[in-house]
Amino acid sequence: MRNLATLGFISDSSILADVRRTVKDAVADAYIEGLAEGGIPADEMSDDDALMIVELSYQQLDYVTDFVRAIRDAKDDKALQRDILDNRIDLWIRSIEAAGAQGLASAKSNEMVTWHYGDTEHCETCLRLNGQRHRRKWFASRNYFPRTPGAALECGGYRCMCSLE
Repeated sequence: MRNLATLGFISDSSILADVRRTVKDAVADAYIEGLAEGGIPADEMSDDDALMIVELSYQQLDYVTDFVRAIRDAKDDKALQRDILDNRIDLWIRSIEAAGAQGLASAKSNEMVTWHYGDTEHCETCLRLNGQRHRRKWFASRNYFPRTPGAALECGGYRCMCSLE
């Protein structure tokens, strides 16, 4: 991603297509890896899993467009471009990791897990969930994914350091 943004742009549409493909592929790979970690090989994934990969990928596409626009607008300020890259890439890494967590949650939907605090300040949702034990699918159905940007937590999951164990 960094190379695509810093090595130069041929055109807006070229970099946009390249970054979109990179993000979509990474989300799909992470989800499939999560399934595999949960004991489900890619060739046995359900139609629901395939649909979820598409949905998770498309959730990122608006961010890709904003990212390319921001990098283009900062073309004369390399320090600002680096800041944009560092901030956005960190969020994408978390989103991609979240796709893996959702793949694992799908594969192990009936596994019992417990919400545990991470080393950070906690929102009301995380405070309420701490110590609760449910099946993974219970957390997944409510979009309670710790460390996941856009999760249905008051903190939004962006800086959440909690975990399901």
